[in-house]
Amino acid sequence: MQSNQPEPVKADWIVNLLGRVKALEVNPHEEALTSILVEQALENAKRTATNPGISLAAAFDLIVAAEYYTKLTKIVSLTKRLAV
Repeated sequence: MQSNQPEPVKADWIVNLLGRVKALEVNPHEEALTSILVEQALENAKRTATNPGISLAAAFDLIVAAEYYTKLTKIVSLTKRLAV
């Protein structure tokens, strides 16, 4: 016979992940870039009379792309040094 009671949530995996996270380290140039992008996104939303969420999402995409390419550049540079 099936029960209509919801299954209890197993949070062990969540607790495990939270135990492994480390504090976010923000460099001054990353903080400055983020501030500029958010400010510009909000100004753009006012100027174009559009939803600020769209401009903020675009700013977020730029921040993520900048972080991705920073990491990629470091990996490629390290790989080249190891190949020599």
